[in-house]
This record gives sequence, C-alpha cells and structure tokens, in this order.
Amino acid sequence: MIEFSGIGWSPSADYIGEARQQPSEFFSGQNYNQEVMVPMAEGQNLEWTWAPLMQRVMDMIGNGMTAAINGETPLVDLLGQAQTQIVEIMQGSGLNAEEAR
Repeated sequence: MIEFSGIGWSPSADYIGEARQQPSEFFSGQNYNQEVMVPMAEGQNLEWTWAPLMQRVMDMIGNGMTAAINGETPLVDLLGQAQTQIVEIMQGSGLNAEEAR
C-alpha cells in the first residue's frame, strides 16, 4: 500500500489504510475520510455533465495562467478576458449568453 496517497484516496477500493481511519494532524485533527470525503462523495451529483465548451475554457484558463506566469498578462485580467472570449464563442454557436455584471 502507498503510505501517503495525497488526499486520502487509496489504490484499493476496500481499504483506505489504518492511518486514514483516524484523525489527521495535517487536516487539523479531522478524520478527513469520514468527515470530509464521505459526505462530499455522498453529495456528488452523478447526473452532472460538463459544459460543451469546458475543454476550450480549460485551455483558455491554462494559456492565460501561462501568460500571467511569464509576465505577459496580469493575473487579475485573466478571468475577465476568458469570460469575454467564452461568451463570444457561445454567442457564435447560437447560444443566448451574456457576461456577468
């Protein structure tokens, strides 16, 4: 078994490891698998569908982050620019979309 597997997921579906079955100092004493992960998983909407433009959105944000890291675009401008581009793409696809105000 992997001793530390990030946020609590185990490579085994039936065993999360003894250390993950008790409170964790890293997570401020929470028993994060039972107090955080289980409720989150139970609340997961299994009917969720990603938006048709999601891959393009993620590419835009990723490219914007790269530009911000390289000093080409201020980080604070990234989301506003992405929003404008996304709305333009949606409108160009015939969808009724407008920017948040």
